[in-house]
This record gives sequence, structure tokens and C-alpha cells, in this order.
Amino acid sequence: MPLSDAPPIDRPAAASGARADPRIQHSRIEHLASYDELTGHFNRSRLREAVDRALAAGQRAPSPAAFLAIGIDGMSAINDSVGREAADTVLIEIGRRLDTCVRISDLIGRLGGDRFGVLLAHCPPDRTAVAAEKILTAVRSLPLTTGRGPVAATVSVGGVSCDDPGLTSYEVITHAEAALAEAKRDGRDRYAAYRTSDEQRERKRRFLAIGDAVQVALRQDRMAFAFQPVVSAATGAVDYYECLLRLRDADGEPIAAGEFVREIEQLGLIRLIDRYILDKALAVAVAHPGVALGFNVSALTAADRPWLRSLTAHLRAHPGLAGRLVIEITETAALYDIEEAARFVAALRALGCRVALDDFGAGHTSLQHLQSLTVDTVKIDAAFVRDIATNAENQAFLRHLLGLAQGFGFRTIAEGVETAEDAAVLRDAGVDFLQGHYFGRASLEPPWLRPA
Repeated sequence: MPLSDAPPIDRPAAASGARADPRIQHSRIEHLASYDELTGHFNRSRLREAVDRALAAGQRAPSPAAFLAIGIDGMSAINDSVGREAADTVLIEIGRRLDTCVRISDLIGRLGGDRFGVLLAHCPPDRTAVAAEKILTAVRSLPLTTGRGPVAATVSVGGVSCDDPGLTSYEVITHAEAALAEAKRDGRDRYAAYRTSDEQRERKRRFLAIGDAVQVALRQDRMAFAFQPVVSAATGAVDYYECLLRLRDADGEPIAAGEFVREIEQLGLIRLIDRYILDKALAVAVAHPGVALGFNVSALTAADRPWLRSLTAHLRAHPGLAGRLVIEITETAALYDIEEAARFVAALRALGCRVALDDFGAGHTSLQHLQSLTVDTVKIDAAFVRDIATNAENQAFLRHLLGLAQGFGFRTIAEGVETAEDAAVLRDAGVDFLQGHYFGRASLEPPWLRPA
């Protein structure tokens, strides 16, 4: 979408003491849910939704779409030489040049950082390179005007055709970004097309088989929760039970989510799983009023308004339910789109739910990110907890993570606790909650229903 066509970005009210008009605030929130604040183009989530629609339309029409990933060459050097503000201007100006290169039916979005994405409607494979060359020429032709003077810049472009009926939006964008990386390796300021290897085709076949199996399991209600307790480090009392998804195979044997969730994410089916988890967890919580439950959601759910509306409707229908829910978002998922994740966390906490940042330490969250993510608790990744009683390196990293968490006022959960010795070390270090086999293995039978 051209910058000039995007809705205007409402600026905050001046610091005069006057309260901002709620209608303006709502308009700004609505805008930021779809558009990149700096460039005015679609954000990554909206661009991916557009790719989904193009893929669906391509199955009905003879002319498929194509997707280009465009990366600014040497952006870190530009930032160092002219400063952050002028570098932002470079991003904006390149976005404007992209506007001049595309048709009215094409869509432009910002993939993040120094990367844009362009969805080319009705673009056969032999025309994708032509569109890419037009973009390369438009950027390199003239220096870009900034407050620090003219800046010469180039871009590299990776492209993929959306002509494979089995493609997902995740794969389209990932393939285009892989081709972009190849263009940069080959010297920059050039175009590279994505090529599928035999190994990738075999992996795609396996992914599709897993996707089919999961959809059949959903229809046949062969998904279940295994519940694992999270206990207070001080008292040993259960604080809540985490709901861990299991898929029962044709023989009834449970398969852990870790064995299929990555493929489901890449196939674009993770929202189906997240919605199933939400509905099932809420049903369990309503049926057992004395139980608190936690469950994990994916990065995409942070931008999924129907999911949030469904949660809100359930909480309104069942007062007091929100206080018994702990919603976990992984650190790596939060870093996927930190601004979207921050808005999602704020919305959940406003509803009264607790929010936990899962796998803390695995994604190396910066201090700035921690300031944005006002979660209640952080879960220290099991990799840093394993053998903590004897592993000096893990003990040092634990102290670092606890210092970060406590400095921001977050409570902490250590997962993967296997022994009494590890539990004692974690308790003495100041961890608030503990989770792991030492306190209870994940059980398909609700632990709170067992005889005392």
C-alpha cells in the first residue's frame, strides 16, 4: 500500500495537561494494529494475512501472485555514519520509492528492521525478476535525501512465486527472505529467486502429512491436556497447573506438542491450535472453579483479534475466571514482534489475567524489551536449570537472569527441576516458583481429582 494511501498516524496530545480524546487513542491503536508506525506501510502481520488471501485466490485463478523480500544493503553502516534519525529517513524514503514501482493491485509492507515485503498480484514467475529489477534501479538511481545530507543506498531482493498450491504464508515469506540472504551473499544490489531442493520438497511432504494428521485429530477430538503443577518455592503449594497439549495417535498414544508444533506453525495452522487450547482450557477452568490454569500461545495469537475477543467474552460471562488464568508467551515469540507482543500483554493484564514470559533467557531479551513487556512472571528456561546444583556455569547465568527479573519486579519460575538438590539451590537463590518432574510429571488425569 502506498504511504500516501495509509491512514494518518495520530500523534499524542501535547503536554498541556489536556486528556487525549479516547476516539483518537482508539484510532491510533487500530492504526498500529495494521500499519508500521515509521513508514506507514502494512506491518508484518497484515502483510502475512494478505499473502494468505493471495494463496487462497491463487488456487481458483490461473495467474499466481509472487512475493519479494527487500533488504537495505549496509543498513548498520548507514546508521553508524549518519545517525539513527537519518537512517530512519532512509527507510521512509526507500518505502516511498517502492510506492512508485508497484501497481495499485500490489501491496507493500515492512517485514521488520531494514526489510520490506512486496506482494505482487497476478505476477507469473517470469515477470517476478522484472519487477525486482525495477525496484533495484529505482533505489540506486538517485541518492536519498536526509537531514544529514544525501545518502547513496542500494537494496537486495529475494523473490518467490506463489504457484505451489501447498504453500503457506509463513513459507512464502521465509523462502523470499532466504533468497534475499542469497542475493546479499552474492554481492548485494541484485535479485535472487528462491529454488526448492529435493530435501526441501521431502520436508514439505512430511510437513503436509503432519498438518493433515493434526487437523484429523482436531476433528476427532483426539487432542488432550497433560497437566503439570507449578508450585511455590517457599511452601510447595500448587500455584497453578500448566496445560501441555498432547495429540493422541491412532493407537491412543499421546504425542507431545513439541513433536509437531513447529510444523504446524510453518503450515499456518497454529491459530487453529491456539483457539482449541483456549476453548479447552477455559472449559476446564469453568468446570473446576478452585483450579488455576496456565497455557501457552504462539506469536501469531498476539495479533489475532478474534482470539482476544473470544477470551474477553468468556471472562465477561464468568466473573472471577481471569484471576485463575496464566497465559504464557515464549520469549522468542515476543521478540518476533515486540510492539505487538507488548500490546497483547497489556490487553491480557487489563482483563485480569496473569502473563508469563516463557523460556526466559533463550531469546536474550534486552533491557528495552523487558521494559516493554510488563509481564507478571518470567519462566527461566529448563536449559539453564538442568543440574543447577553442580553446574557452575548455569549458576552464574541464573544469577544474571534473576538480577534482570528482580530489577523489573517480575516474579520468577524455574522449569525443568528434576532433583531435591536443584530445587534447594533455586529456592535459596530467590526463585519464586518451581516446575518439573521433581514436583510432578505432566499427567493426562487432572491431578486435583486424585484422592488425597
